[in-house]
Amino acid sequence: MSQNSNRFSATWSNIGYYYQLRCALLLLMKSPKDSQISLESLDDIVFERDGTPEELIQTKHRITSTASLIDTSTDIWKTLRVWSTEIAEGRFDPSNVTLTLITTAKAQDGSASSKLRPKESGMRNTEEALAIFCRIASEDNGQTNKPGYEAFLKIGDEKQRQLVENIKIVDEFPLINDLKRELEAQLKLVVPDKFKEPLLKRLEGWWFDRSVKHLTRQVTGPILFKELSNEIWDLQKQFEEDNLPIDFLQAVAPHANQLPPQQQIFIEQLKIISVLDQRINLAISDYYRAFEQRSKWVREDLLLGNELTEYEDKLVREWRELFYIMQEDLRESPTEDDMKERGRTLYSDVILGENIPIRPRVSEPYVMRGSYHILANKREVGWHLQFIDRLQRLLSPEQGVQ
Repeated sequence: MSQNSNRFSATWSNIGYYYQLRCALLLLMKSPKDSQISLESLDDIVFERDGTPEELIQTKHRITSTASLIDTSTDIWKTLRVWSTEIAEGRFDPSNVTLTLITTAKAQDGSASSKLRPKESGMRNTEEALAIFCRIASEDNGQTNKPGYEAFLKIGDEKQRQLVENIKIVDEFPLINDLKRELEAQLKLVVPDKFKEPLLKRLEGWWFDRSVKHLTRQVTGPILFKELSNEIWDLQKQFEEDNLPIDFLQAVAPHANQLPPQQQIFIEQLKIISVLDQRINLAISDYYRAFEQRSKWVREDLLLGNELTEYEDKLVREWRELFYIMQEDLRESPTEDDMKERGRTLYSDVILGENIPIRPRVSEPYVMRGSYHILANKREVGWHLQFIDRLQRLLSPEQGVQ
């Protein structure tokens, strides 16, 4: 197989896994409040109660919506192989477990799959579907499906009947991108339309992390509907009028020399007043998180009008009051040491003082602290008494500073 073929194979495999996670999220969102699911246990997705499986779900994603599900489809026989093998091993009783295949393909008219659609389709006929499966398994000589045929025939007539009677095939399920719209539709009663996409992004981030912890057994037991519900409502609160989402608490900042020169001015401002390197590193972290957070709010259109500009104006006014006090105290021929010491005091009073939120419930300090560093980059605030003159002499045109 060519290198490109391997790459594309891996890509579609990854999409299949992501599709499985999105399906699981959608199904849990639509399920009763006491629902519990497991991933990759007996099947791709398993709904259970007190450790007993109630529904096993296989998900199959095809590249296009024109894919067809025929009686010899590998998707069908791979699924039947999995279920037949688990029945043979006594892992579940086929008479009291719903077995669901969710696929983006369309069941061909008259095929066994078309006869196993949900009851509400009006086309369900398990006897005819069973007869088709038995004939195909006994007569087809195709090697690709041979393991599936053998596993199905091995469980015997009674188990075959129980298996087929409890199969439910949900075909023409939305493709992965369309599934995103289905998920957003589930949030219509939670937030206004403009916030559905940004909320879903955060929900899927949480869901992916929760799923990984579940799959790696970092958190034992099934995933509960209650967990999902609590997360949705916690996120919803972040999109209320007096709040904004906080996304970069755990973000790792780049090293100072990885920042563009025009974004390093706030560091020079701190060096002018001889702030310790450790505090400069904290400042870089606050700056980076605030910069990324503000950019994300703008991209997602979460801010109102000139809200960010008005917030910065408020920060500058608060800084200016303290800066003028420092000017008053240093009127009488201050030494360089005096100016550095008072600059560090001013910096600490501003950065570690009372948090000034952009909205009443945005309490995370990095927003304010990082915003001050953004303002320091623009030289709208500073800590040294003579910060404008010092920066003018310090920063050369070669650094890209205007």
